[in-house]
Amino acid sequence: MLTESVTNLESWIFKNCISLQKVTILNPAPAMKEEIFVHCSNLQEIIVPKGSKSYFENVLDNKLKAILKEVE
Repeated sequence: MLTESVTNLESWIFKNCISLQKVTILNPAPAMKEEIFVHCSNLQEIIVPKGSKSYFENVLDNKLKAILKEVE
């Protein structure tokens, strides 16, 4: 879980984290670089705050958009 205090996600921060299956990002609009989740082949779910899904859809690639979910 990435808390609201995480305001910046650098490129390749989770590169090759094949054991990563789920990420919860509590900050609704962190600054995000490219290829944050590159080669995270087992990533199945990215959870973001309610109302912020469109922001993340604009910064994530198509494969990751498919596993993007908002917290209810």
